[in-house]
Amino acid sequence: MSDPFCEVAFNGVVIGKTKTRENTLNPFWVNEQFQLDFLEGSTNTLTIMVWDEDNKAKSDFLGMCSFSNTELQIFQEGKKLTKTLGADPGLSREANKLAQGTLSVAFVSPPPEVLEEESEDESGNPYSGSAVEVELNIISAQHLAKADSNGLSDPIAVLRFSGEEIGRTKVVDNDLNPVWKKVFKFTILEKHKKKDLAVSIYDMDSNIQGEL
Repeated sequence: MSDPFCEVAFNGVVIGKTKTRENTLNPFWVNEQFQLDFLEGSTNTLTIMVWDEDNKAKSDFLGMCSFSNTELQIFQEGKKLTKTLGADPGLSREANKLAQGTLSVAFVSPPPEVLEEESEDESGNPYSGSAVEVELNIISAQHLAKADSNGLSDPIAVLRFSGEEIGRTKVVDNDLNPVWKKVFKFTILEKHKKKDLAVSIYDMDSNIQGEL
């Protein structure tokens, strides 16, 4: 598994990075905000590099992709673009060995009335503005099914919002009563507050796909 995050650069300057999604090969990021200062009459390029975070060593490079002026115009129309993650020509062949997969990106610009609500609202109601911050603690599970031949399971909990994965716990090996105590923090837009939030538990098998 990997702990991926994205580093975002605009016109050659790094402007920020996303949150890290732990223990997943299919990360999902939502409501990540970056300010793009477009240069008129010049070529503007958005570059996104994906890394596997490692707290004990240098992060591993997982691939990169760039978006041209024309593609950035598509972003401004609210459409989603999917690109293949490729190698970084500035890195060695060894450093590029993990570059693979795809990255999907959508550009969202909040309408003026939403920004106005955010600046003027002082009611203290988290749902009266445009978004609410959510903190969810997945603590434990008990009496799970015996999915493996040894009479145990290797459980992992996967968190999804509106059908899209937004995080997962670590795998607990050989345990029918796993304890994770994993806290997830994410943002839900007000217009999405009635969508489903689901936690699914899987037994991870050797091919990393898992069994429900």
